[in-house]
Amino acid sequence: MARVVDLTGENLTRQRRKERNYGTKTDLSSTSVERGNTHWAEGSNVNIDGFLGVAGTQRVTGLLDVTGTFNGSGTNNLDGTNNLSGDNNLTGPTEISGSLDVTGPTNLDGVLTINGDTTITGMLAVDGPTTISGTLDIEGATTVAADLELIAGGLLKAGVTKIEPTGKATFGTVIIDPASTRMIQSPSGWLTANGADSVGLSSSNTSSVNLNGTYADLNYAGTSRVVARAGAIDLAATTVNVSGALKVAGRTDLDGSIYLNAALIQITPSTPTIASPPNLFMSASGRLYRSTWTPPA
Repeated sequence: MARVVDLTGENLTRQRRKERNYGTKTDLSSTSVERGNTHWAEGSNVNIDGFLGVAGTQRVTGLLDVTGTFNGSGTNNLDGTNNLSGDNNLTGPTEISGSLDVTGPTNLDGVLTINGDTTITGMLAVDGPTTISGTLDIEGATTVAADLELIAGGLLKAGVTKIEPTGKATFGTVIIDPASTRMIQSPSGWLTANGADSVGLSSSNTSSVNLNGTYADLNYAGTSRVVARAGAIDLAATTVNVSGALKVAGRTDLDGSIYLNAALIQITPSTPTIASPPNLFMSASGRLYRSTWTPPA
């Protein structure tokens, strides 16, 4: 059985005082310390050329300088400032609760989870798909070089402009809605679509124009109306004013009363004549007068 050395005895206590005062050098080929302490005085160096195995807790209060490879397979809790100047490969889960300053290129091949606020002052280049589940606030200029797609439930807003996924777009007081009969609507009027071959233009409360495969209708407040249909034009109004010359090439049927306000009416010689006393009398100069003669009963 190996001899056990008592490191708590009086001799070792005196030896420690000597080490603190003068320092000593002892070559140890094989040493076992049980329930004791080993103190290396200030200015001492401990060189281990072989393997150092620490099964318990290791505490370093000063500088820990590692020039070779540092492998840590367990949890690493780093509470202070950590300056990593070389290549650093983090293959497992890593939690950083303090400030992380990275000045060189950084490659992240795994999942990066950031629970706190993150500020990026330089350029952020993302080559793969990007999913943002929360709110995205962009204060600077934004350039989109490819397509911008808003899926169901999305809304694009820019001031008084809104574009909805349904196709409805609002530009201030102007609304474009393909799903509505009023495709384009403004405070002064709207453009309507009632079918594949029907389109109309209406003012806010007075006039309308409707075009389809059967007729073209111009309507003013229901009091004056012009309808162009196959082979005919219908005029419906209290008064129809013609300021220029009116030329009629075909037959003219007049069902109502006729009022002639012109000072002179010229009748061509081909006008039919009758022997009875007339209601209208034309003088030799071509003037037409209304006669006071009435035909007998």
